[in-house]
Amino acid sequence: MSTTSPVWQANYHAIIFHPTEASVLMLAGNDGWVLPSFQLEAQEHMNHIEPIFKAMRQQLGIDTTILYCAYRS
Repeated sequence: MSTTSPVWQANYHAIIFHPTEASVLMLAGNDGWVLPSFQLEAQEHMNHIEPIFKAMRQQLGIDTTILYCAYRS
């Protein structure tokens, strides 16, 4: 029996609107276009969002603002 507990993986997908056009940022994926996404190895909640900002800054080189959580399972 293993004594290590499983690592929590949280998957995030960002909806980033174009500033002047009616479009969102999509990235080329293996099976077509996808929203920017990343994983964090911790269960983050919307009241602890600095790791989310940091991940977006590292992946896309942009500073973001979180307006709302569009979906939560």
